[in-house]
Amino acid sequence: MWLRRHSSFLIALGFGTFTLIGLLLRQGLARAFLDWGTLLAAFALLLGLVNLLLVHTRRTITNRNPYSAVLVITIFIVFFAALLDTAKVTTNALAFLFENVLQPLESALASLLIFFLIFASIRLAQSRQDRWTLIFLGTATLTLIASTQLPPAIPTIIQTTLSQIYYYLNTIIVTAGIRGILIGLALGTITMSLRILAGWEQPYNQ
Repeated sequence: MWLRRHSSFLIALGFGTFTLIGLLLRQGLARAFLDWGTLLAAFALLLGLVNLLLVHTRRTITNRNPYSAVLVITIFIVFFAALLDTAKVTTNALAFLFENVLQPLESALASLLIFFLIFASIRLAQSRQDRWTLIFLGTATLTLIASTQLPPAIPTIIQTTLSQIYYYLNTIIVTAGIRGILIGLALGTITMSLRILAGWEQPYNQ
């Protein structure tokens, strides 16, 4: 009874311990476990895609949802483009879709991000007036002005000062923040891994 109740924990503990030992002592063993995990993740992603396709196909047929129809059509177009590239019928059809459809959409969304940030900072300044709000609003404004092409009528000293401020913010402040976030993610991953190995967290039983 005890073994049946804790079988999931023992399997997770065994694979986690063997992977850790393999990473420290023998790379081949850890590589095999990581390859198995990658293969399982690929199958899980495939099952998720099939489930997404079935759900939105049902919505397209029953509810006549146009967004679901666009999603289903897009999935089939990308699938057949990849299939034709694999069969050597076409050349770089999938890359053509990514370069001419996906990248322009991503660029359009990224260009709207700055307006969302400015609008959010204005709303934040209206509801909450403190120094942190002013710092956020000032930083967003300086970044917007300094990263754009200023007209020639602006004095050179102002353009140089704005460029230096933008360089300082981008290379020091932003880089430091990103490194802090990455260090926090690494520490959180290590902590969660140790809790799973110790049996305090069991996400596989959820």
